[in-house]
Amino acid sequence: MMQHSHGLVRPCWIALVAALLFAAPAAADPKVTVTTSYYTVDGNSVDELRDQMNRNGLKGFWAYTSWYVSWSAACHVSLRIVYTLPRWRSRDVAPAELRTKWDKFLASLITHERGHGTHGRNAASEIDHSRCATNPGNIIRRWANQDRTYDITTRHGRTQGAEF
Repeated sequence: MMQHSHGLVRPCWIALVAALLFAAPAAADPKVTVTTSYYTVDGNSVDELRDQMNRNGLKGFWAYTSWYVSWSAACHVSLRIVYTLPRWRSRDVAPAELRTKWDKFLASLITHERGHGTHGRNAASEIDHSRCATNPGNIIRRWANQDRTYDITTRHGRTQGAEF
C-alpha cells in the first residue's frame, strides 16, 4: 500500500520537474523610465494661476502625461512616462488659504495624471506578458483609447478634485 501511494506521488514530481525544466521563460518586467517636467506659473490669485496654466500648460492642458512603449525583436519591452505639471513660482509668499487650495488641487492633478501613467504601464505589461505575440500596436491603441475614456469619465480630473 505504501509503495502504491509512493508510485502515485512519483509521476506528480516528474511532471513538476518537467514543467519547470521545459516551461518557457517567464516574461521580464518592462523597463520603466519616469520623468517629470514642469512649466512655471506665477500669480497671487486663483484667477491669475488659472490664466497662467491655460497659457503655459502643455497642449492646452494644465497637466499632461505622455507614455511611449517600445520593444525589440526579442521582445524586450521598455516604457517611458513623461509627466508635465505646473510649478507655482511664488507659492511660498502667497496667502496660506491660496497655498492650501493649490496644494489640494495639485495633489488631485497628480493623482489624475498617474492614472494615465498606469495605462502606459498596463500596455507595456500586456505586451511583455504576451511576449509580443499579440500585436503590440493594437494593445497600445486600446490603452490610448482608455486614456481618452478616462479623461471623459473624470472630466480631465475634475471628478477627482483637480479643479482650481
